[in-house]
Amino acid sequence: MTEHRRGVWHEQDEFWQTFGPTIFDAERRGLSPDEITRLIELLSLTPGQRICDLCCGVGRHSLELARRGFQVTAVDRTERYLTEARAASETEGLSIEFVQEDMRDFCRPGAFDVILN
Repeated sequence: MTEHRRGVWHEQDEFWQTFGPTIFDAERRGLSPDEITRLIELLSLTPGQRICDLCCGVGRHSLELARRGFQVTAVDRTERYLTEARAASETEGLSIEFVQEDMRDFCRPGAFDVILN
């Protein structure tokens, strides 16, 4: 990819505002518990492990992981999504670290047991 085309669509807040309601609709959110169950089984995860949810969006997986006792860091570049995820986390009394940063710049070597995208 040439430099002038790098990140054009996904760095546009308008894109996420337009497609967010479709990407994060109620049906897709409802799939999260089963998706996390399958990931836990596939990766042999155990509560307490440190998990990074990279490009977490509105936190549908981050929230479910925190409900199940994992230490979660949720990273996304879209402030609007992080605000929604943070509000849901606070409402449920969940402890999740939210980080607003582009996934291409986020780096914490050795900080996580698993990174999900």
